[in-house]
Amino acid sequence: MKKNMCAIEITGQSCSGKTSFSSKKVSIEQNLTIYKIGNLRKILNFAAGLKYLGASKAMVLMNFALKEKGPLFFRINIFRNAVSKFGIFTHVNYSTNNSKILIIDEGLSHLPFLFLETNTKDVVSLIAKELSKIEIIFLIPSNRNVIKCRMKIRGHKRLKFLNIDDLINKNNLIEQSLLIEYPDLCANFTVSEYVEDF
Repeated sequence: MKKNMCAIEITGQSCSGKTSFSSKKVSIEQNLTIYKIGNLRKILNFAAGLKYLGASKAMVLMNFALKEKGPLFFRINIFRNAVSKFGIFTHVNYSTNNSKILIIDEGLSHLPFLFLETNTKDVVSLIAKELSKIEIIFLIPSNRNVIKCRMKIRGHKRLKFLNIDDLINKNNLIEQSLLIEYPDLCANFTVSEYVEDF
């Protein structure tokens, strides 16, 4: 029988330091562990997400994904990623107190950052019920210039279809909207500033 663990989602715009923040947090706090997804878990999460969503909500996500810039394969992959986040939500117990806490990098709360061409309020409305069960740490960049430098150095899939400044501006607008909406919707909401080297 699967042991229930409560979970915390780490979200924030691209290159805000989420993965590094998660790793550092886990190395410091022994009661934390990172939620890892292998190939089988990816398939299971996608299947669980489809089942959870049902046909009508899955079509809403598909419509969101098809609005994105890029080839059809890229947009289908955004849809797969979005559905899988609902699968993670069904797989993880967000509310059970336990000695181990899962850290989820870019869970369901990260969904608005997938859909740059959809009104953020519409995406948030779709996940509002689930957000009420999720504890979130929202990372904001300590230096906005660092975001651009990291994107240039590390690359980003969307830079094949979007100008880097347009991508950053879109992410900034989504961030601003979520910082207003999420505190009232989430089970717990914390904003953190993480500073790291490139």
